[in-house]
Amino acid sequence: MEKYAFYTYTFVKGSTQQDLFQPGQPAFENMTLDGCRSLTDNLMGRNGDEFVIQRNKKYDGETYPCTVMAHTDGITLLRIERPKKVPIYEKSQALDGGIANIVKRPMPSNPYNYVIIDCRAGHNLIAISMDSDAWNNTDTVGNMLQTSINRQLDSLSRGFNIRLTPQYLQRNFVEYSRFLIKKKKRRVSKMTFYFTGGSIDPEIEAIIKSDSYLRALESKRFKAKHCEVSYIDPDSASLIRKNSSVLEHFVALVMSQPKGDAYRLSMTYDDGTTLNCGKSARFIYQMSDSTFLTFWNYGTLFDSTGVGGWLDHVVALMEEEQNAGEVQ
Repeated sequence: MEKYAFYTYTFVKGSTQQDLFQPGQPAFENMTLDGCRSLTDNLMGRNGDEFVIQRNKKYDGETYPCTVMAHTDGITLLRIERPKKVPIYEKSQALDGGIANIVKRPMPSNPYNYVIIDCRAGHNLIAISMDSDAWNNTDTVGNMLQTSINRQLDSLSRGFNIRLTPQYLQRNFVEYSRFLIKKKKRRVSKMTFYFTGGSIDPEIEAIIKSDSYLRALESKRFKAKHCEVSYIDPDSASLIRKNSSVLEHFVALVMSQPKGDAYRLSMTYDDGTTLNCGKSARFIYQMSDSTFLTFWNYGTLFDSTGVGGWLDHVVALMEEEQNAGEVQ
């Protein structure tokens, strides 16, 4: 299953003037959002077309191979490749002594990222695949996509540009942790508290010492230069339960120095997800292989198991998780 990072897009006034020889085109101020979406969707081309993705902001810059893998009913799948050469080590024929030599050969490789663009009426979502050997930073792909789309919009004098915004989860750490356990049935596999030593709030120290799962943190450990303590499930679950105040005190300590790194707190769940207190988390969701294959089966694209249905489900999940706890 592929993991995807999510972005929303909005429309802003373009950087070029309207073409005076095409007076029938309305000004951006008079265009509807769905009108802008429709025009942007038309740029994507048809299945099998090449979509121009330039390496940099220069108009004469080289391009990356980008293929329109599927485009139907307002949803587009792009595959952006990053050709490179990788070293391959091969054994040659054995020499007279019976020992084979190892030869290094550069071999062409074409790693890629998938990009899904949702231009259906009322939608504004873009998903970029992660864990790729092409670009592991999806923001790089998003910036290239934004630049390339805007360059085409400008060349057509559409009067508007597109702006991508990465989607971050804004939530209260404690409430969101409890939301994942209670509503999403996640299990905490490890909670880690890290501090660099020095003074600590006496009230927090007293609570830590009084908790049966935190007695390992003796006062002398607070004087250590560095200390990291992990609580493995089921111990960590007791710290997150509704009637426990220990987690709130940990969070208060971390947030007391939001610009520093003296105290850190992280929560790791059974699906491998790790949340870091005080740090923004990206919206990341997986798409099953069976759902991905519906791109080539247009009759089921908007079924509950199709890509359109998956995108709708992602929007619902984002809203649910965002409302799990707002940052105060």
